[in-house]
Amino acid sequence: MLGPMSSKMIGDNIEFMKETLNFNEYFTLWLEGLNEEIHFWKKFMENKGGASFVGWEKTISPERKFELESEISKDKYGKVYKFADIGSGPFSNCGRITDKVKLEITCIDPLASVYKTLKSNNNLKSYVNCETGFVELLYKKFGENVFDMVHMSNSLDHCFDPVYGIYQLLYICDLGGQVILRHNENEAENGNYKGMHQWNLSLNNPENSFIIWNRKGNRYDICEIFKEYAVFKLYPEQRSEDGWIYNKVVMTKRKNIRIPQNTYYEQILSHTYEYLLQVLLDNEMSSLREESWIEKLYGKMSKVYDEADDFSKRLRESGIDKVIIYGMGEIGKRTIHLFKKSGIEILTVIDKQEFSYMDIKSVSLDNFKNLWGNIPLIVVAIKNGKEEVIERLKINKETHNCLIKHIDELL
Repeated sequence: MLGPMSSKMIGDNIEFMKETLNFNEYFTLWLEGLNEEIHFWKKFMENKGGASFVGWEKTISPERKFELESEISKDKYGKVYKFADIGSGPFSNCGRITDKVKLEITCIDPLASVYKTLKSNNNLKSYVNCETGFVELLYKKFGENVFDMVHMSNSLDHCFDPVYGIYQLLYICDLGGQVILRHNENEAENGNYKGMHQWNLSLNNPENSFIIWNRKGNRYDICEIFKEYAVFKLYPEQRSEDGWIYNKVVMTKRKNIRIPQNTYYEQILSHTYEYLLQVLLDNEMSSLREESWIEKLYGKMSKVYDEADDFSKRLRESGIDKVIIYGMGEIGKRTIHLFKKSGIEILTVIDKQEFSYMDIKSVSLDNFKNLWGNIPLIVVAIKNGKEEVIERLKINKETHNCLIKHIDELL
């Protein structure tokens, strides 16, 4: 675990960190992009990869070949080989089957808990476990020189600070091991900086180097920044078996790396908590707006309750002197009180479950028996699903000849 570092330990890297990124802006954009990312993976799993199902079976197959097998050095053959897929997504697109080494896979992704739930909801297995983690905070999760190979595929461009993320990737990679990046050329630019895509990774550039840049004017030559710590090999426009065209960067670690100090951990904790509170508040406000209809309904019921004789007279003039009520929740209970005060007889109450309230015991619709002949009125007194309930009541042979109204329509 990395401890506090002095400015002397940080050395030349401090110059890079002086180019302070607007962390608040980038991390806020990252947080706001989570919803779209979750939506994407939800639909991906529900639709089995898309309308054409191209590559779906390969994606979820436990027999998928380890795609980076050719990068394993021969001196590792037959040994335990620790591989980390950072920003792996729910399935990892690297595969897991190789006879070259005894492969131990660790998958890390900020959305790991979301993937777990989505896979469970869709009865899916990925045969790799995914742990929660940020690329910018890998040093807090792992020690130094842990993995033989560290990989990221179409995920470093999602980070709020991808350059700092490379420090982390090299830190957890063992000496002589490799950090391998596979990404689309300039993904953020091509996607108009939508969602979590705020950074571009480029191999096709005037510098003939590995460049990370964005529309804010930040531009970093990664080969130059990390030349002391890694040997770079750049492979632009590679093509996978299924047609994916991507850039590949291989960094072979040559020297232990010192990570520049910052307060990302504290800021992530603070910003995430603040964002969570705002989401909860927005949900609460949305709930309050939804409940405004109920508050209006309760207001009407209260007014009619105070004028119960007029309400009773109006119903009796319409030939209604007895009712059945559907619903024994909060609205149903208030409806019971209203009809009792109005002197309108309540024959019974129907509900999904059997409850007792005051001197009335509810019955389920399946167990409902019409013991009273022609029922003049059924009052539906529920908040959600009233249209569905009304339709069910209309087709029920015991109730199809009676008038069915929601309580709101009677007031």
